[in-house]
Amino acid sequence: TAQLLATDAKGEIFDSSSVHAPPFPVPTLAPSDIGSIQGHMVSIVLSPYLMNTGLYSAFADGQLNYAIAASALPDKYRKYLNTSFFAEVCPGLAKAYPGSAAMSVLLNASSTPTLSVDPNPANEPLTSVSAQTDFVFSVDPASGSDAAPVQAFVLSCPMDLGGKVTVDNQTLMGKLTLVSCVLKEKSSAFGPVDVSGLNMIVGAALGLFVLPLINKYIAHGIAIPTFDGAKFV
Repeated sequence: TAQLLATDAKGEIFDSSSVHAPPFPVPTLAPSDIGSIQGHMVSIVLSPYLMNTGLYSAFADGQLNYAIAASALPDKYRKYLNTSFFAEVCPGLAKAYPGSAAMSVLLNASSTPTLSVDPNPANEPLTSVSAQTDFVFSVDPASGSDAAPVQAFVLSCPMDLGGKVTVDNQTLMGKLTLVSCVLKEKSSAFGPVDVSGLNMIVGAALGLFVLPLINKYIAHGIAIPTFDGAKFV
């Protein structure tokens, strides 16, 4: 128009050796608050589409999983990953493996994670990432054995992460924290699993081991598209 020049740009993230077409459309972008852009010569409206294509690609490639073995934990945490610790949680497991057989847990996204960004009055958009997540608990073979781990039970939760998005040196920055992960039993090879006492333990494990890795991965942020003479703050 005579008063506005607009241009669209679409970006996608994927592994060049394994391209997956996103199963969701490119959103139509428009400022959520027209008044907020009045008086500015240049405005950028961003959507989570770019990051969601990357999350979908990683999910489709089977990359969204993380294994925790008892042997890899600091000594003070190893007691939480053995069959004796789960004696009251899953009595059938403790009966099948008396003593303190070592265990491991595999965190695996069982649905495509989705990222959303909501504006707020402080001009620091709130970010949330949601994904159905499985926790696969297995009994590890004895040291020196070539046997495969035995899957004991699978717990699941709709995991929600939250954070804020800021702009630093023309780069979108963010840090995620755990908002919610309420566990439910999904399957078990050794009878019922009482998950009531596990939510706090799993939440602590996510905070100690998983979230620091995610935040380290995203610590460099995403550069905002720009051009000579323009600076976004």
